Amino acid sequence: MILLCLCSVVASFAARTANAGLWPREAGKTFLSLSWERDLMRDIGYATVYAEYGLSDRLTLGLDIGADPDGLSKAIAFARFPFGQSPGGMRLALEMGTGVTDKRPVMRPAMSFGRGIDMVGRSGWLTLDIRATVFQDTFDAAWESDLTLGLNATARGKAIMQLQTGQPVTGDAYVKLGSSWVMQGPPGRHIEFGVVTGLKNSDALAAKIALWHAF
Repeated sequence: MILLCLCSVVASFAARTANAGLWPREAGKTFLSLSWERDLMRDIGYATVYAEYGLSDRLTLGLDIGADPDGLSKAIAFARFPFGQSPGGMRLALEMGTGVTDKRPVMRPAMSFGRGIDMVGRSGWLTLDIRATVFQDTFDAAWESDLTLGLNATARGKAIMQLQTGQPVTGDAYVKLGSSWVMQGPPGRHIEFGVVTGLKNSDALAAKIALWHAF
């Protein structure tokens, strides 16, 4: 409990998942995440399929698909290019995506910064992801940023805290806090349990479960 509270104070952003995002996917390897999030205040469910494939050691291709009770809410195909590692251990990756959001064509540029860390004798990672969803019909843009702190808390468990901020095309900027516990199962598989709560301009209260598969 103390460890999770420390994670909350420092930050809370999940690098989409512990195995996805800034660190490139190995050539020929695939990562797949299936998640279900339930808004407990509105009794509405939201499903996401996220996939990455290492086309080469320096190019990762992926899909980010989401659906809500009204149908498909987003379908984004993207490519990510890592830019190596600085002497201090900081990494940078650039991403470009295209697809549809709310049935409108969009472009989704993004960048990620991060590094591996050691905390209380445990290894982990700290990342910052910044994304813009640009609607091609009007060129309006919505912004999102995620600050993630992850820790390999046990031999088979990971604690992830995520601070989620955003500025929609219309409406006020919001801040949410997410926390997850990830348990390792059979080789290449994990299960994630988490909650998301609104901190500013959001009354979100959601529970999340996700399955990860790397192969």
